[in-house]
Amino acid sequence: MATLLGILIYVALLLALPLIVWRYLRAPSEFVVGVALFLFSAILLSGSPLAGPPRAIWVRAFMFVAQIVALVMVPVGLVEHVEFLKLRRKMRTLRDAA
Repeated sequence: MATLLGILIYVALLLALPLIVWRYLRAPSEFVVGVALFLFSAILLSGSPLAGPPRAIWVRAFMFVAQIVALVMVPVGLVEHVEFLKLRRKMRTLRDAA
């Protein structure tokens, strides 16, 4: 059973999530990965029984979901990085032309 402190930590992290998303997670790919990791971290930090050894199936399910998310998000991140490099190159040429 979760303790009162664990529940308070979990609720505090959930209440902080909209502010963190608004401030730091601007791209859709950042949102997908960031929210998933943040929620899993909130569960682990709260001391939930879901995080303990008796729930090994939960850990396996998390690892499965994490692998699927990684398979999708790594190529998305590479595409965004290539777009960033093109934009940086364009900005440098504009700066050098001025």
